[in-house]
Amino acid sequence: MAVKFTTCDFFNNRQYALIEAWGVDGLVFDDCRFFANWGDAPLFSLDNTFYLMGCQIYHPTEHLGSIDKAEQTGAKTVFNANPLDKDIKSRNLGPQ
Repeated sequence: MAVKFTTCDFFNNRQYALIEAWGVDGLVFDDCRFFANWGDAPLFSLDNTFYLMGCQIYHPTEHLGSIDKAEQTGAKTVFNANPLDKDIKSRNLGPQ
């Protein structure tokens, strides 16, 4: 319950659903980025409402999964259908 990811980058993941959770209440993604992820499964596989706050999602729109359960609060979330968009800038965090 009440899990919050802040300024996280979810990238270069393969297979299965990237974000999968069942029975989780209060899941929040704040200033997170999702890019360069591949697979036949959807990006989001969630059964409860979750919250997107100022995130950047670079993923084909037909494979977003349960994005209809997302509520956008605070800063607007940006969607881009190209998972390898060249406009993604390094935050100098994590792998280079």
